[in-house]
Amino acid sequence: MTALSRRIPEPAVLALFAALILLTFTSVGVTTLISLLGILLCLVGITQRTARIDWWILVPLAVYVVMNMVSSYMTYQSIAIGYGPVQLVWVTIYILSCCLSAKGTSLLRALCVLWAAVVAVIGIVAFAASSFFVSVTRLEYVLGTPNSLGIFMVLGWFALTSCRLDESASGRLNALLPHLEPLILAALALTLSMGSMASLVVGIIVMMAGRKRGRTWRQVCHEAAITLAKVVLGIGVGLLMYLAAERAEAPVLCVILVVYLALMAILWPRFERFLSKSRAASLLLLLAGILCAILALVMRPGSVFTFAERLQMMANGIGYLDDKPLTGVGPMQWRLLNIDDADIYYSTNHIHNVFIHAGVEFGIIAMVALIVIAVRCFVKRYRQAQHGEDAAFLFNLLTDTGFFFVGVTSMFMLTANGSVTQAKELPRVDTVVLFVALGILHAFALFSYLSVR
Repeated sequence: MTALSRRIPEPAVLALFAALILLTFTSVGVTTLISLLGILLCLVGITQRTARIDWWILVPLAVYVVMNMVSSYMTYQSIAIGYGPVQLVWVTIYILSCCLSAKGTSLLRALCVLWAAVVAVIGIVAFAASSFFVSVTRLEYVLGTPNSLGIFMVLGWFALTSCRLDESASGRLNALLPHLEPLILAALALTLSMGSMASLVVGIIVMMAGRKRGRTWRQVCHEAAITLAKVVLGIGVGLLMYLAAERAEAPVLCVILVVYLALMAILWPRFERFLSKSRAASLLLLLAGILCAILALVMRPGSVFTFAERLQMMANGIGYLDDKPLTGVGPMQWRLLNIDDADIYYSTNHIHNVFIHAGVEFGIIAMVALIVIAVRCFVKRYRQAQHGEDAAFLFNLLTDTGFFFVGVTSMFMLTANGSVTQAKELPRVDTVVLFVALGILHAFALFSYLSVR
């Protein structure tokens, strides 16, 4: 019985993994579904013995959600119209993830990587199949938009890297993870999300800077060359697949590349060993990476203009920060204001800078709360590649809207756990009380939503 119990994952691990799968399909969120999910997660949380909570993350996160609801009430006289009832689930997910053991945290991260690979395979196969029947566009299957899928794949890649750097990780699942890397990278390429690819590069730079401690620059540069060579090959195959379908209109080539990608996944560990022995091959792939970057820009000639437009959008948002600085102009109100003002109409619901958007719609307090969380993530210490993932997600927060897709932010929260920074344990009674209170809040949010339907 004891041996069997060791093989069965913690209930909280299974609950959080199931929650991630569900949230991946819900885009910015479905209040009824997510409120019920929050209640179920609270029921699992009640059974937990303790929680090791970082209050510098939990308190600002709770403040952000509360100000979100306050802004909704001040604007619509109801907390149900807005993002608050949906994003409340992040508080529950964070606390429940703090209840996991170190082994449970590692297992959950590996499961999240596995799910990212499943999403990647679904997207790649669907992309290849659709190329036979319709004119293909940027990959967006499962998450709904190319940019959200792109950052989801980036988070998956960094989580995979963290798993591989975790010396305590073992088992069949962790042995499978190296084979998933080219699938995740190819799916990222098919999104043609320049922001997500830029986030990946920023994250890799930060990750490698963190790896410098106790090592020579030569060792770090060699490791960086191997890492970038793998990234280039995975993304390069994805770009070739896109060219075969969209430019060459040759879906048969897509099928051939899918088969090639499957073989890459099988042989990927052998390819890594080859790169570690051949520095010349790594450098050649790096040069190919520069060509891939140029190719990606050619395939999306408007990408430079898109970034310039996002800067203009941020400037437009900053102009509304002093309209209602305490509670904000209200959820989903910035777009209406943008329609009426003299600036360009940007045809999007969210400013492509999460901090500015939070300040405009939910107030300065909500914006500061998110900034505190971002700073805290970089202050904490990790043994794996977490600061790289933190940097990649932060860059996305500054330039895109992935934060508002509940599955994307949940992916970050579930893979970002595992800091070696000490956290105080919450007694069992307090843990139970916390989950009961959250369950009541989820139920109240559900009731409020149903009452305005």
